[in-house]
Amino acid sequence: MLGSAFALALLWGLNSFTVTPLVLSSLGGTLALAATLLDVPGRIHWLHVSTVVSAAILIGAEVFGAAFAMSWAISTLFNLDQILRYVLDVLLFGCGVAVMVSFLRSARRVEPFVVTD
Repeated sequence: MLGSAFALALLWGLNSFTVTPLVLSSLGGTLALAATLLDVPGRIHWLHVSTVVSAAILIGAEVFGAAFAMSWAISTLFNLDQILRYVLDVLLFGCGVAVMVSFLRSARRVEPFVVTD
């Protein structure tokens, strides 16, 4: 929800974006709900956001590349059907998603996106 506010701030070219219920209610109902749930006034720290996004792109490429390489290796080793190969792709892709979610949660704790003044 708050990610939409970040995206809108990027599109508008804002260097600092104050996250307040008034601003979020003017952007839409879901963002107003995010303001009431989070209740964190502050501004976006763009250096932290760009660092986490850059690291996520790099690590995501490695994780998903390794997942598909492992799927290919296992399916070739055991001579699996095409259907089982796709099932293995989906399972390992799900593991990759779990790794990326874990990374992003940890990265947001270390590099907070919103800083209070």
